Amino acid sequence: MATNRLSNRETAVKYRISSPGMISRWRSTYDREGTAGLVARPKGRAPMARRKKKEFEEMTEVEKLKERIEYLEMENAALKKLKALVQEENARRTGSRHK
Repeated sequence: MATNRLSNRETAVKYRISSPGMISRWRSTYDREGTAGLVARPKGRAPMARRKKKEFEEMTEVEKLKERIEYLEMENAALKKLKALVQEENARRTGSRHK
């Protein structure tokens, strides 16, 4: 821009950037922070920390049973979803034949 005397709009067109305003923001960030200011930073919320599971041998009997229940509930939900998808596919196939 400054070295080749292009306006923000001309620079945006030349480098296929959709918004000339983005060029302006980049320029002001560069003026304030230098090249370090133009480095991409992660956006959004930081990921939640996962709870660390105890080793199976360290768990109490109640904890072992709770974990088993959680596993079986997830398995049951997955099987229900699979059954629903199969039924939906079968209905779609039989419905298209009768038309």
